Amino acid sequence: MKLRKLNITYCNVRLFSLLVLIVVGLSNKLLFAKTYKVGEDQKFKTIQSTLSLSKSGDTVLVFEGIYHESVVIPRSGSKGEPIVILTNPGDKVILDGSIILTGWEKCKSLQHAQRNPNWENIYWINAPKGSNRLSLNLFQNDLRLFVAQMPEAINPFYDENTTEWIKSSTEKNSYTHSSIIDKENLTQAENDFWNGAYAKIVSGNNEVFIQKIVSYSASENQITFEPLNADTVELEPGKDVYAISNHLSLVDKPGEIYFDEVRRKIFIIPFDTTSVNKSITASTKQYAFKVKDKSNIIIDGFVIQKYFGVSIDLKNCSNIQIRNCEIRDGIIKEDGGIGPSIYAKKASYCIVDSCFIHHNKHVRGIIFSDGHHNIIINSRFTHTGGTAIDYYGESNSSLIGNYLYDCIGQHANGLTCYLGCKNILIQNNIVINSNIGLTFYDIDGLKVVNNIFHGVDKYPPAACWEQNNNTSTTNVFFYNNILIGSGKRHIGLFSLSTLPSLTMKNNIMDGNVFANENISHNLYTALAEGQDKSEVGAIYLLNGESQIFVNHEKYNYKLKKNSPAIDTGTDVNIDYDMEGKSRPTGKAIDIGPYEK
Repeated sequence: MKLRKLNITYCNVRLFSLLVLIVVGLSNKLLFAKTYKVGEDQKFKTIQSTLSLSKSGDTVLVFEGIYHESVVIPRSGSKGEPIVILTNPGDKVILDGSIILTGWEKCKSLQHAQRNPNWENIYWINAPKGSNRLSLNLFQNDLRLFVAQMPEAINPFYDENTTEWIKSSTEKNSYTHSSIIDKENLTQAENDFWNGAYAKIVSGNNEVFIQKIVSYSASENQITFEPLNADTVELEPGKDVYAISNHLSLVDKPGEIYFDEVRRKIFIIPFDTTSVNKSITASTKQYAFKVKDKSNIIIDGFVIQKYFGVSIDLKNCSNIQIRNCEIRDGIIKEDGGIGPSIYAKKASYCIVDSCFIHHNKHVRGIIFSDGHHNIIINSRFTHTGGTAIDYYGESNSSLIGNYLYDCIGQHANGLTCYLGCKNILIQNNIVINSNIGLTFYDIDGLKVVNNIFHGVDKYPPAACWEQNNNTSTTNVFFYNNILIGSGKRHIGLFSLSTLPSLTMKNNIMDGNVFANENISHNLYTALAEGQDKSEVGAIYLLNGESQIFVNHEKYNYKLKKNSPAIDTGTDVNIDYDMEGKSRPTGKAIDIGPYEK
């Protein structure tokens, strides 16, 4: 048999050689990329031990179990070949920052419990090394223990719900920057009774100041505390409120804690006395993952619990992906600290995708600051102690498809964009029952599209904090949003009408914004105080949402049949609604985030 003569030109040889090199290169990458298995029955027992060996393209596969680690990422992956830290599919992998406290003892006398009449129910232990009043984060099984406080909080998780606190007096000299006189509540007979406890004081812009009490006068019903800064804190007697925290006399029910800072002892009334030395845990680790000056890392699938401070800490990083992680039961580590669950400073091209952040006491959700091209997407937040998502000084970044509910801690807003942000997209998010759904100022380029912000008749859905026609906030666009639930006054959008370059079209909203050429085709559900129909220029003016939505009481904001929002909007080049349904082109679209 004769062989067919091959007609191979020089160009064909070069192309063939290139294809061979590509195939061989890919094979080598696959050949040399390794998977390190971590688990009780695996060669490696800790995540950190594998990362000292892993390199670009490698995978750290973690099997079911509880890992008490603080993991530092030692090196970067490379573009197209990240280092992947992944949980084994179907396994529950928990990173836990706590230890079990053993050695609890019952108080032996009234004197031992500083004359607390509940002394027979109180247990004590020496505090773990490194813990302090703020980082102390105790659980008995799955139940959190709380620092005792006067007045007791209805929901201890929100112990800074200041509507429950004690109002300051308007009597002369009874409320100062360093003392409080309260003849109704400060009635304890012993001088110095409150020494060492903390006064928690709210003054001004929702800020809580936590000041150590240095003396107590029984005859004057007066506590004296470390002074507030008189130059920056303006007192409002009769309006400002206070509470007292962390005193052994206040421990009177299961789940309450007192931390003796001098003797470094913890006192509690446990939920269950039968297992007190087996079931109580305390947070002793500050972070789960720390990534500094690194790139091309994927962290996927972990449950991160009971850390104090920042659970995932990113600094000066790029191309980091945090996916499918749950962060829960954390706590802040310092008074006034930012304490988010995820903190990314000077990050670029990073993604937080499909994470669940919840029940972190006094802790914010996610902060990105001074970075660019970052995305938080499809993530869920509830019971955050502070604002759920903060963008500070971010540019060309996005918040897409996130769901926030019941984030009502002190100063726990929903989404925030502050301090020089530029070109931010906020799209397809739902924020229900947070202090303010969206807050922003000092931003150039904000596009808010297809979102639902509902204040459940308590909070304004959105607010811009610019004052006196300040022009540092420019180029703001609200398209096809729901912005309702601000309460009886219907001031649903603070200060927006004063912005020099505000465009609002196709929104369903409360009052307080006046119509002009850039504010049109909006459907108002109510009017603000002093507002009338001619000033808003609304297509329809309604009293309530029942005529618009399928079931607004159950937060179903899809448009009902014959809703006045159908086909009454204007084309603003938004191709899809919140669910991905195409909007018609060249004709009227529906008002709000859903296309019927």
